[in-house]
Amino acid sequence: MSGEARLPRLVVVDDDELVRTWLCETLALEGYAVEAAADGAEALQRAEEFDPAVVLLDLRLPDEYGIDLVSKIHEIDRDIIVVIVTAFGDIETAVQAVKAGAYDYLEKPIDFEKLLIVVGRACASSTDGASRTWRSWDARSPYRISPVWSTRWRLPTPQPCCWKGRAERGKT
Repeated sequence: MSGEARLPRLVVVDDDELVRTWLCETLALEGYAVEAAADGAEALQRAEEFDPAVVLLDLRLPDEYGIDLVSKIHEIDRDIIVVIVTAFGDIETAVQAVKAGAYDYLEKPIDFEKLLIVVGRACASSTDGASRTWRSWDARSPYRISPVWSTRWRLPTPQPCCWKGRAERGKT
């Protein structure tokens, strides 16, 4: 596999089997290599064996609190990016998670597009480029963030333009 970009690797940690399965299948369809874990002990094992770029970590697990698990994951590999996912979200918990080393914080129910944006950015900011590449994913994804939309374009003078499309569709 020399010279080829590997799929970005993710570990999904959630005690709810339905959520865990949905996240794994959704992210696999988007081009990620995904492993699942149901509790903290299994999450640490997957983080050590699978070498993920990103771990999506539920805050409340049966055997451990997610924020405490962030530091244990970083003991395995400091470059693993952890995103906390929880149904019990508030500002104080989000601040605690970020202070503990989490990259971001997602609330359940998870918004599909926000999930893809957060995971994509996390993979892009992964520091270990040799084993956790993300080069090919952004170009193929329909959810990539285009620099055209993130920059405000202003013409120096008003220019005439013609908007095409169906009538009464707000082309102002």
